Amino acid sequence: MAEYAAQQYWDEVAGHLGDRSDGGGVVAGDDTEFYRLKRSMFMRRFLGPALRDASTVLEVGCGPGGNVRWLTEQGKEVVGADLSETMLRHARRTVDAGFVRIDGRTLPFEDRRFEAVFVATVLQHNPPEDARSLLLEMARVAEREVHLFEDTAVLPVRDRSSHWLRRPSWYAATLRDAGFTPVVSERLRLSAQEVSAALVRAAASGGRHEGARASRRHVRAEAAVLPVARVVDAVVPPAVGLTRMSFRRVR
Repeated sequence: MAEYAAQQYWDEVAGHLGDRSDGGGVVAGDDTEFYRLKRSMFMRRFLGPALRDASTVLEVGCGPGGNVRWLTEQGKEVVGADLSETMLRHARRTVDAGFVRIDGRTLPFEDRRFEAVFVATVLQHNPPEDARSLLLEMARVAEREVHLFEDTAVLPVRDRSSHWLRRPSWYAATLRDAGFTPVVSERLRLSAQEVSAALVRAAASGGRHEGARASRRHVRAEAAVLPVARVVDAVVPPAVGLTRMSFRRVR
């Protein structure tokens, strides 16, 4: 498996965003039917309810700034942090908010600076030692809450060079050591669609880099398999996919 260099990888992803139909101003993930559905469910089911009572918020791994923009429009004071300066340039064009470049392992803020700190599909792109360091830093700068929105699985697996699927219990154990207890754990009911979209991406996209515009072949293939996958998701409990893991400080 190829070596993964996080900063270089996400600088390259950011370089492709301007060619996409959404202009690169939302998220760094694929701009296809499934990922638009996944984002819509994330905002409605996860992000909004999780941060409803927080007024000061830090997003770690903010990418091109879509989440920061949405939360700012809800009247919250939001800071976005990312290790890619290229991503941050996109973010600063997306919304007038505070953005900080980080090294991917530490956060340049004082203890308990923000009421809530969150990540959205960020830690899953970090090897275990970096993910743990960043998670402990998030706990340090959070006054009340830490919210993780990560792809998880019932069995841990590194399914590509830039992606580690972990059990929710891994995240819970790390935050327990930092004085946080879990209050919500919920996985979106999209497992079959998630797997189908991943297989289509692998088969139809060739050498396309993450963040680049999806080909017509990719879009057509995804549209063909998703209806069947939705039927499966309606009856089979989710075993993999985007998971909300919310934690509250207890000490």
